[in-house]
Amino acid sequence: MRLTPRQHIRRTAEFQTVRQSGRGRECGPFLFQLREVSDSERPPLRRVGVIASKRLGNAVQRNRAKRRLRELFRLYQQRLPANCDLVLVGRRRILEMDWPTCVQRFCLTAERLPASARAAEKEPS
Repeated sequence: MRLTPRQHIRRTAEFQTVRQSGRGRECGPFLFQLREVSDSERPPLRRVGVIASKRLGNAVQRNRAKRRLRELFRLYQQRLPANCDLVLVGRRRILEMDWPTCVQRFCLTAERLPASARAAEKEPS
């Protein structure tokens, strides 16, 4: 299933909101920052924003890292709360790490969310 345009975080203000008021976890190959959104703000929707700074490498390496992070979200978004914004910040290690390890890190981080987030995850979406 492809990500819809509504599932992308694009505005700088939205990135800043997630980074300031969300919970962050270091996962090795990336930084995982999640902000749960109330149902009164918008209908249930999981959104993702991806950051790959120039410290990560040249344009080819940054784009590869962003593709990997978006694919992680696309495949395993059902493990996240039903209504949340997620910002993934790529680290240099994501380029060196094999795919199964990246998947494992993403899934473990999603499972370590607080009980309120896990309860929302079990609801059918």
